[in-house]
Amino acid sequence: MTRGHDERHRNKRAHHTDHLQPVQAHFGALGVYPRMVLHQILAGISPAQGTTLKRFYELKGTGLDIPFPATTNQQGQQTTTLVTLKRRNGEKEMLR
Repeated sequence: MTRGHDERHRNKRAHHTDHLQPVQAHFGALGVYPRMVLHQILAGISPAQGTTLKRFYELKGTGLDIPFPATTNQQGQQTTTLVTLKRRNGEKEMLR
């Protein structure tokens, strides 16, 4: 590999990492209540290990919306995440 190729590859890699967000992955116990889910994080690659996350949800037709709390990104802008889960099959198909 030539030096010029190595430098171009390194610069390309640096450019792509500018857009990456921190990754969090975890598992835990769930408690489901009317319009609220409590997620007790048991382990994973997450700074929140050992804590309980409270998430509110709203049922909409065959879907479920889970808005995450607002956070501030590195540019100082407030951002939010909305996770929407939709049922792909009916009850009969799921209970076969």
